[in-house]
Amino acid sequence: MFSNQYNKYSQTSVHERLRSRAVICGRDQQQNEMTVKRYMRQGDIYVHADIQVASSIVIKNPTGEPVPPKTMNEAGCMAVC
Repeated sequence: MFSNQYNKYSQTSVHERLRSRAVICGRDQQQNEMTVKRYMRQGDIYVHADIQVASSIVIKNPTGEPVPPKTMNEAGCMAVC
């Protein structure tokens, strides 16, 4: 599904019309930091909930196009679960 570089992180893919975006999230505080520092690039979207145990989520968006609200909602749900 994704390249091996994301193997130790939780990962999923959000399917939109004819497009699939990689969504990467850390499992603990250390992975949350690494997710942001190592994999977030310009154009990517960062999602985090304002609770202590929330995951940091990076929606890979290399094209820089607007990310649909449904994708943002699903990433937000991942952050709190």
